[in-house]
Amino acid sequence: MKVALVCPASLPATQFGGIVFLAVDLAREISEMGHEVTIYTTDLDFSNGPNKFSKILPRIEKLEKFKINRTHTWFSLKLFFFNPSMYNEIKNDYLV
Repeated sequence: MKVALVCPASLPATQFGGIVFLAVDLAREISEMGHEVTIYTTDLDFSNGPNKFSKILPRIEKLEKFKINRTHTWFSLKLFFFNPSMYNEIKNDYLV
C-alpha cells in the first residue's frame, strides 16, 4: 500500500518540534511493515530561523525504507505556507 504523510517540515528541521518526529517515526514503522511511504514536506530548513527555506536540500531523499519529497514554498505568512507544488506531487504519485 502507498502511504502519504504531509507535514510542514521534515529532517533536518528538527527544531520544528513534534510533528517532524511523529512523521518520521510513522514513516519508519509503516515502511517496516512493507508499505511504500513518502513524507511530503517543504524545504523549510529552520536551523537558521523559523521562516528560512533552503533550495539546496535534496528534493527527493531516501531515508531507511521511506522517502522524503520536498517542494519549495511560494510564500509564507508566519507558519502558514502556500505550496501548491506539494498538491501536484501527491496527485502525480497517487492518482495515476
